[in-house]
Amino acid sequence: NESLNIKNNCLSSGTKGFCIKEHLRVRANAVIQNSLNKSEYQPSNINSIADYPELFKRLSTWRKETANEENIPPYRIASQKVLLSICNELPGSIDELKEVKGIGVKKISKYGSAIINIVIQYCDEYNIKTNTLQRMLLM
Repeated sequence: NESLNIKNNCLSSGTKGFCIKEHLRVRANAVIQNSLNKSEYQPSNINSIADYPELFKRLSTWRKETANEENIPPYRIASQKVLLSICNELPGSIDELKEVKGIGVKKISKYGSAIINIVIQYCDEYNIKTNTLQRMLLM
């Protein structure tokens, strides 16, 4: 996937004719962008981009345990980006979880209640309002 993105960028840069200098510049920028995208969701960076890093750790632990039980890679349950979105949006219901980008109907039906329970438990422990409670207070 990464090499495909790099090749695609290089290919599109040559639409007006090939220039080695332009090709190398575009390729270097694509390689740099891919490496930045990879490191963005690494555990060392989560504290700076997650609103609730402790919740992220809990969701990651749940995902890892569930993946081990099902004998699948953790990313098949939910990507780092999806976990981060859940932490930042704090869905308090299945309907709100459906609004999180990157989690589909099948995953919600299979893992949705577990995810919501983790979010609600965390919010209760730290006296944080979930998205559902925030909306109700604004009405």
